[in-house]
Amino acid sequence: MAPAAAAATARIRVVGVDRNGHVVAVQATLEASNGVSYQTGGASVRIPTGTYLIGAAVDTGSTSETLVLHEVKVGRSGTLRLRAAGGKLVRAALTGVPGAPDSTQVTACLGTQTSAETPVSASGGGGTALYAVPFRSRDVGFSYLAAWSTMPAGYAISGSSGRGIPSSPAYRQRAAGLLGPGNSFHSLCTAGDIGSDLVPPFTVTTFVTPGTWTSRVDTDYVNGLGNGFDTGLSYLVRQLKAGHAYTQTYGAAVAGPKPVLPAIDGNLFRFTAADLIDTPGVQGGDVCCARSTATLSLGAHKLWTAHLNEWRGHTDVQHTLTRAGWYNFDVSAARWNPHGSEPAGLLSPRATIHWHFYIRPVPPAGYTLSFPVTVTSYAPRGLSMANQAQAGGTTTIRVQVARAGFGGDGSERLYPLRTVRVLASANGGASWRQVTLSRQGSYWLATVPDPASGYVSLRSVVTDTHGDSTTQTIYRAYSIAS
Repeated sequence: MAPAAAAATARIRVVGVDRNGHVVAVQATLEASNGVSYQTGGASVRIPTGTYLIGAAVDTGSTSETLVLHEVKVGRSGTLRLRAAGGKLVRAALTGVPGAPDSTQVTACLGTQTSAETPVSASGGGGTALYAVPFRSRDVGFSYLAAWSTMPAGYAISGSSGRGIPSSPAYRQRAAGLLGPGNSFHSLCTAGDIGSDLVPPFTVTTFVTPGTWTSRVDTDYVNGLGNGFDTGLSYLVRQLKAGHAYTQTYGAAVAGPKPVLPAIDGNLFRFTAADLIDTPGVQGGDVCCARSTATLSLGAHKLWTAHLNEWRGHTDVQHTLTRAGWYNFDVSAARWNPHGSEPAGLLSPRATIHWHFYIRPVPPAGYTLSFPVTVTSYAPRGLSMANQAQAGGTTTIRVQVARAGFGGDGSERLYPLRTVRVLASANGGASWRQVTLSRQGSYWLATVPDPASGYVSLRSVVTDTHGDSTTQTIYRAYSIAS
């Protein structure tokens, strides 16, 4: 049998020609008709012969940036030139907000018919003009984002269209028709950002066009040398509708465990300590970092202790168990900053959980069991932006109890909860006082008497009819205004 013929290829180099006619290096994207894409960083790239969409941002020094697209049929090796000379100035205006936008971005989405879209973007602002060369194609989507970052209030307008780059990229909207807040616009395969660096606590009002937006807060630690390090992030994706106002809160009390629950797979006990201290109420509420100690005991007999640390990714434990019985699993987690010390007044610096449940190990081919234990989350109402309550008053807290399912073969019934109690401490856990708790459908409302000063720690004790129980404590959950 004759060997199959090798597919024809060509070595392609892509350069830009700026608005002054000078050849410049570009970071180009080549998208084949089948959705496969290639990137060039100034060097040549070998690709199969065929038809390609090619795009890049072409700089003219520091004065302008131009989005350029071509569709070419590659049959042999050579150099392709993306010319910026035909670019149209991208204009964005917002009636009711003076001045030009602080930043503008346009994005072409290559390969919209292939379900493997690739973005190519150009941006301007701060003295850099933004241009786009008109280009018509049903395989190219287009979007724009313009932002006025006049914090603590900001504005962003955005939009998108199909069939390529329009011949007149000029956009105007009215500030009265926008809504807020938000900071990242997602359209087609593009994402643009607006925002600023702020010292908490702060509020930011952003007026944006309707659409799907991602609001995100990144937390940085700055050491005495002025070096900054990421220590956490929170984000929330929402569909924002015209004529509505939205409030999104980040860093609110009380930080604590997400529903991280122990489980057993046959006779393998497993636990992941990756989300023991996280910010509540938003997606991706990651806080870096927590160090924890986990101990498993059978009755009064301690079986093992594990020391875990989110910073280096050592968060998983797995041990083989051989005996059936009532087990105790204790986890103690504390916030830890790998780049320096934590602030003296840091809230929710430590959380502990005591789980009590029954284990019946079976060979590895047996069923998987998630123990019917719980994790409690708290949402205090009426706190200040600094997460402080008024001295001597009362704080109402929404209490949510998350619970794992039970049974690997589906035949076991979930044991009903027997008791749910919430306790508060004004002296760092030296003594505890049970608070009033009222059931509100799927959650509870706790009424906590606040002390004259200091901090309030919270504890929940949850039991079920089978004998499983959870005691969870969050120290310094919120503070009292002085």
